[in-house]
Amino acid sequence: MRHSKSLIATLAALILLFGAQVQAQTAPGTPGAIPTWTPASKEAVGTSAGTTSHVWFTLQGGILSEVYYPRLDTADVRTLEFAVSDGKRVWIESKDLRHSIERADENALVFRQTSADPDGHFRIVKRTSQIRSAIPYLST
Repeated sequence: MRHSKSLIATLAALILLFGAQVQAQTAPGTPGAIPTWTPASKEAVGTSAGTTSHVWFTLQGGILSEVYYPRLDTADVRTLEFAVSDGKRVWIESKDLRHSIERADENALVFRQTSADPDGHFRIVKRTSQIRSAIPYLST
């Protein structure tokens, strides 16, 4: 009996010690945030034509996929896109629409993105511009 009490006490101490080590290794807010990286399959990258701009952007899948500011290694915005609704249904630009991209100006990093409903109900046309330190993203 004395032997089993000693064994139980040893096991209890190991469980407490092991549990404290596991708890110390657990990240706050477990299980943690889901990664939010955008796909690497970029279709375009751009910035302002001037040398004073600290803004860069990438385009992918019909959307403005990332904005980098104030440095090229600092993603400040991820996935800026439209959602369209007719009151009954919602179309998410990156998931539900067909996409195309073309250079709007062969001498500059200016692009025209078109996202269209597969059934032809609507389309979104966006054009980037290089005029300012911001990203003028014009849509029609």
